[in-house]
Amino acid sequence: MNANAPSIRMQAAYESYLKSIVSQPPTILSSLETDASQQQFSTLLESYSPLYRAVDRATRIGTFDLLLSPDQISLSHAFASQSPSLSPAIQGILLEFQIAALDQFLERTSSQRAMSAILTALDKIYTAREYPIRRARTLIRRMQHLCVGHQVAQDLKPAALAAEIDELCSNPQAVRNPPVGTLHLTNH
Repeated sequence: MNANAPSIRMQAAYESYLKSIVSQPPTILSSLETDASQQQFSTLLESYSPLYRAVDRATRIGTFDLLLSPDQISLSHAFASQSPSLSPAIQGILLEFQIAALDQFLERTSSQRAMSAILTALDKIYTAREYPIRRARTLIRRMQHLCVGHQVAQDLKPAALAAEIDELCSNPQAVRNPPVGTLHLTNH
């Protein structure tokens, strides 16, 4: 038996999951985009569990089995090469699915690095003007990421993030018309 066989199988599985994620039927993506503007994120995970499971598996295989670079783990890499027409809203939700997949592994360095790359991709997608609540949620995740292992970052990043979160959540327009329902400040 070839010693590289498990790695080859994992690579094939990873590519299959990626293809499955980016080639979802337009009806599913359209309904995900609509639901993402009306439902809480935890509800989306349940409602779209087959899609979430595919994202979860691709993320875990890329992070822990194939040991891909963090930028390659982020689905933004697959969006650019395989499905550049996905709307920013869909891209953002799928990246948030990746964050949910990595949540239980934050003590691992590889997971922390992948999380950082995914959050950076989300920072580019979720602008304060178009997605204020989603941006606030992403900034909260970034703040949690900076405090992993009870180690608070020793620079001004957490304070700057907290100020931006406060500004986004204080915006009357965002509060009246939140793109993702209510914002809950809880760990998953």
